[in-house]
Amino acid sequence: MATSPAVLKTGFRQADPRWQTAAEQQAAAMTAVQSTGLRKLDELLNGGIPLGEITEVTGVAPSGKTSLVLRLLAEVTRAGRLAAYIDTFSSLDPEYAEQAGIALPHLLWVRCKDPETENDPDNLGERALKAADILARSGDFGVVVLDLIDPPGTGGSTERSPTGRWNFPAHAWFRLQRALKGSSTAFVVLSSRPLAGRASSVVLVMECSRSRWITAPSPLGVTGRFPSLAVGNRFHGIESRAQSIRGSAYGTIQVYCRL
Repeated sequence: MATSPAVLKTGFRQADPRWQTAAEQQAAAMTAVQSTGLRKLDELLNGGIPLGEITEVTGVAPSGKTSLVLRLLAEVTRAGRLAAYIDTFSSLDPEYAEQAGIALPHLLWVRCKDPETENDPDNLGERALKAADILARSGDFGVVVLDLIDPPGTGGSTERSPTGRWNFPAHAWFRLQRALKGSSTAFVVLSSRPLAGRASSVVLVMECSRSRWITAPSPLGVTGRFPSLAVGNRFHGIESRAQSIRGSAYGTIQVYCRL
């Protein structure tokens, strides 16, 4: 009488508990993801931004990190799904976001700072993390973005300081990691440097390679090295170097975010 595969598998497990079939190993390595809308970046990330985990997109200004995140939000909202943007310094321009392809009726904009009544309160970071924890636990959003980029010209800015403004305790990030576990939310932290430590599953470092412009005839004849000076020229997008330094895959690619 032939032995069934189930019996053989049980026998192998009893002989060596560490044994796994190739199919089981592959299934364990696979993670549900959200496409970024950028084919090369999705290939680098094994399909896209992982769901139920923390992904950090970092880089000094300008590096294309915000353009990348707006592209991700556009990908989700245009499909009719909900997304959330936690805006620590109220720096998001809704008109610009709509031009980037984001369906605003599907975007929850959480403003942690009231620009009319607050200068720079110390508890902005606490507000942002509290909002992140609430949204992560809700499970209603396809993507949640936590924007921790200081606006240009602010003292102690993470864009300017090697240490940066933020000094969140590690347990705050691990609490957020636990809140996301098993959810269908792609959670992205947008910052100038990695902040979440081991609580993040993916870290992308962005670096601007060059900007692209749509050139137009100029009476001054100014094109070439300084296309932004040419009359009628329009900014078209950013070509960036994206490097994965943490995650299931490592590598560097060139990505282009059209605006």
